[in-house]
Amino acid sequence: ETYTAMKDLTKASISAAKTTELDNSKANWLREGNLLQTQEMYQEAVTKFDGALTVDPAYKDALYKKGIMLMALNNLTDAAEQFDEALQIDPNFKQAYVAKGVILEANGKYVEAGQAYDTALEIDPAYAQALAYKMHVLLILKKPQEAMKIFVKM
Repeated sequence: ETYTAMKDLTKASISAAKTTELDNSKANWLREGNLLQTQEMYQEAVTKFDGALTVDPAYKDALYKKGIMLMALNNLTDAAEQFDEALQIDPNFKQAYVAKGVILEANGKYVEAGQAYDTALEIDPAYAQALAYKMHVLLILKKPQEAMKIFVKM
């Protein structure tokens, strides 16, 4: 943690790896993956999130983070599967709905993306990320009045 505060990510990664060797907890695997993500080492981060999932296959945060890394690697199909799994574990995981929406948008499925954002907004009506993405989809769907209603909420 001290290395992270000093922005020395290489030392932080080495320290996190040593900690995980000593304590094979899902939190340590997640911490290692997060450090690798900050260094844009996405494939390596996926491996660490897989380590967390080996310890706890129902660890929704590791599923979500692995999905985000797979998105960064442009592996949208596998990323969507991670988000679906996380949502099976926690149907109120608003971040996973937004991530699914982003994938649907990337595949040109704007109505379905909007539905994913709506679900996130049912969970948290003030969730700014979901509001922004929903507004974007409405503009793509040529519904500027509906988009303006969201803009006013923000």
